[in-house]
Amino acid sequence: MSRLPTELERLVFECAAVNRSQIPTLLLVAHRVRIWLEPILYHLLLLNGVRSIESVLTVILSKPPAFLESAVRHLLLYSSPFSLKPDTLSKFMHRCPGITSLSLIGDITGPHLLPALAQMHSLKRLSIEMTLLFPGSEVDLDHPLFACITHLDLFEEVYIEEEDEPEDLLWLTHPQAPAKMPNLEYLGFNTQLHPSFLRAILQRYQQLRVLVVGFTATDEESAVGFLEQVTEQTAAMFEEDGEERVGVGMERLVVGTYDNPYQDWERGVRGGEDVWVRAEEFVRRKRGGEVDAANYYMPVKKRQS
Repeated sequence: MSRLPTELERLVFECAAVNRSQIPTLLLVAHRVRIWLEPILYHLLLLNGVRSIESVLTVILSKPPAFLESAVRHLLLYSSPFSLKPDTLSKFMHRCPGITSLSLIGDITGPHLLPALAQMHSLKRLSIEMTLLFPGSEVDLDHPLFACITHLDLFEEVYIEEEDEPEDLLWLTHPQAPAKMPNLEYLGFNTQLHPSFLRAILQRYQQLRVLVVGFTATDEESAVGFLEQVTEQTAAMFEEDGEERVGVGMERLVVGTYDNPYQDWERGVRGGEDVWVRAEEFVRRKRGGEVDAANYYMPVKKRQS
């Protein structure tokens, strides 16, 4: 019985592996197929809602270090020290210096991860609560993790009524901050912030394509009402300068909602249309006159994952 050329056979199996749920079964076909497809299984790890993340990472850590270094590229992890030991996560991240997209949600984040992050020289997308990573001290802008970052999504909680200059985010306004993050083009917050602070960020970071203030929206009607408050206060900031001043210097600001933050993150690291892509298109339409300059609200775009 004739057999396909190896290159074509591999291509067939890699196409079949686009459906990740089929990979465990495909690994049983032959040893060569396992060699081809097993790295794809670990290329993207989305660990949220897993009963025992500790057990999952322990199993993954049983793989050879060279395999993990070359295979793992994207990691989203939602956990706490109750379901995952900090030492296990630190060890895992040390074994995966090739990670390019990292999202850490929950109080599993801490300074114990800084050495591992220092060796991730290809890290482009980072979603994290920075005050957990640098607790009780100023953010170290000289840390290597900032050098290559293009997308930064910050989970700090600040409320618009409390302060114009949020203490936990003032490191972003340090005079040297833009130079320390020369590749930063996409910056996001998951909290309400005073318009004056947002404007200061936009003025300081000229390289930013978009500045997104994002919220999870399971009920779009209530989300719209919530976000209108932010929009109104943003417009009010320019009221004393006259109507023609509304929106000046703020055109890159986008207030938007996520249909599902985990799916949106996965879609983005796979090269699909995530909130960053939609926000950039929204800004393009504002500059082109298709959207009013004083409109900062980008409605949620629900879709199938």
